[in-house]
Amino acid sequence: MRINYVAKATGSKKNPWTDVRCMKCSNAIHKGDPYQWIKGRYGPKLVICALCHFSRSDQTTSKLAQVYDAFDAAYKELDEADESTDLQSILDDVTQAVREVEDEYRSAADEYFNGGGPSAESADECDSCASELESIDVPELYDFDKWVENELGDDSELDDDEKHTAWAEWIQEQIGDFRSNIETADSL
Repeated sequence: MRINYVAKATGSKKNPWTDVRCMKCSNAIHKGDPYQWIKGRYGPKLVICALCHFSRSDQTTSKLAQVYDAFDAAYKELDEADESTDLQSILDDVTQAVREVEDEYRSAADEYFNGGGPSAESADECDSCASELESIDVPELYDFDKWVENELGDDSELDDDEKHTAWAEWIQEQIGDFRSNIETADSL
């Protein structure tokens, strides 16, 4: 779907003095305000204010919207992640969403195209993506004391503040590498 940008809202066709609401943040879009909209072949016109953004799942009506939502949720969780975050569950949630959509495509291919056709190709792409996700190694984010023991050893010359800073940087590096691996698998 194409995103349409409107420089100035003119108001509703039925009542030009009625404000339209952004579907993302619920802020009113007043007459004269910029906004964006998309409309699929079927379904309603989706309108958002100029400050919000359409997600990938908003821009499609395919089954892949579920996968896009799962990846976006994972990215959001990883943006807020710290040492207590369960990275394995984030990865499992995304992989499960991809496998579910793969199964839907596979059953559609079997039912309508005798195992072939565009649904089979989409199922194969989902299978490839899920296999990549399943091959990702999940880093162990250990607490500060275990990190000092494993990474620095006993003969470290750093004071406690420097150790805590180094540990926090290490945690963010591990999460960043993990996110990069998920982004690499996000090829759908």
